[in-house]
Amino acid sequence: MAQPKTASSSDAAVNDNAPRVQRTSLAWLILAIVLLGSVLVSGSTVLFSSISFWNRLQSEHLAQLEDYVVERGERNAVLFETVQSAHASAQRALELRLSSLEVADIDIDAEFDALFPLQPDGTRRSRDELFDGYTDDRGDYHFGTAAFLNAEATLDTRHKRRLLAAYYVVDAFGESLNGLLDNIYYFSEADELIISAASRPDRLMFYRRDATPDFSLQDTSLYRLVNPANNPEGEFVCDELSPILYAGAGQPLTTGCFSPYRPGGEHQG
Repeated sequence: MAQPKTASSSDAAVNDNAPRVQRTSLAWLILAIVLLGSVLVSGSTVLFSSISFWNRLQSEHLAQLEDYVVERGERNAVLFETVQSAHASAQRALELRLSSLEVADIDIDAEFDALFPLQPDGTRRSRDELFDGYTDDRGDYHFGTAAFLNAEATLDTRHKRRLLAAYYVVDAFGESLNGLLDNIYYFSEADELIISAASRPDRLMFYRRDATPDFSLQDTSLYRLVNPANNPEGEFVCDELSPILYAGAGQPLTTGCFSPYRPGGEHQG
């Protein structure tokens, strides 16, 4: 008859280690769960913090953009008010100079020819010194102005006197507004243009040299804006953004504001 088998010391050791292995595995599992939970919590915290940060940053940028828009609008409003005021002052100055030229001891024809010499193509254009700079007989310095006068314009003494007065006003106001506005100019129904723009990099060479004799302003929006048929009250008006008169497509856009000149109700420019 077989004797009952007695457990050996090695068997006892195996049986004794089994609960210990289970306890160790359980400890690692708990630790892993704790670590995973910590990672999830930390990740959620980082994500929440990031979202909060970007939301705050976006809000700050939007607030800054709103402030910029308001500030830019205020600056533009001030600029347009400046332009309108300058136009009104220029018109008064033009009337004063016209009155002065009517009684001044000056040869209108000679002065006109000196400032706007006749060109081979029949047009009259400003001599180079009007833009490049010159000192007159009274010691006054002038610069930054150019002119293009249509070849077909009828230039009697009254007409020449008005263009001379317009040059004096544009030249003076152009200097005082230089750096604030791109240009200031006078133009007439007869496609005559006198413009001051001392800071323009093109140096107004289009009007001084390049414009063909048939160059006309009558197809432009600025002409239509001041035309009595479209602006019977003679109001100060501003154009939409459009290419510069002499520039082609793809060139920088500009806008202009215009005040009809109508002494005694006669539309002259």
